[in-house]
Amino acid sequence: MNSEIQDLADRMFAVNILEDDISDDACEALFHEAKEQILRYGWDAVFSCWRQYLYTKVKTPAEAWSYAAWLYSMGASHYKISDPYEFLGCLYCFLGPNAIDASAVMDFFSAEVLAYSAGRTELLAPNSSPGYIGETDPLILAGKEKWKEKPGGGRL
Repeated sequence: MNSEIQDLADRMFAVNILEDDISDDACEALFHEAKEQILRYGWDAVFSCWRQYLYTKVKTPAEAWSYAAWLYSMGASHYKISDPYEFLGCLYCFLGPNAIDASAVMDFFSAEVLAYSAGRTELLAPNSSPGYIGETDPLILAGKEKWKEKPGGGRL
């Protein structure tokens, strides 16, 4: 794994974007650096590192919510994510009970990931009723179980 990508992942995801007092300039600098890395190394290489960060370093629901917020803010859902159901299932495992009232954001993020990575464009249909709820999606639930069966999976 590229140490430059790992270094940025460690610096970026260590900041709880939802709670820490990070200046707009500092946040923008991290976003800019991440976008530069995506251009230099490609999305797959960068996201592979980011995914490993989730799998190995996220320990608490607050860290998981912050991780999701970073990805959402970066527009990560507009890139192809391999095995999106396992990735989202893992993320939902770590989110725990909805301690932060951000479930609508997570549902939208999940819908975008699945629209771009699994071809489920119907999830982004305007005025869909009752709306997409990621944590009840049978395919994400299966991804969650797949993650839990891995060594160290579902460790929260």
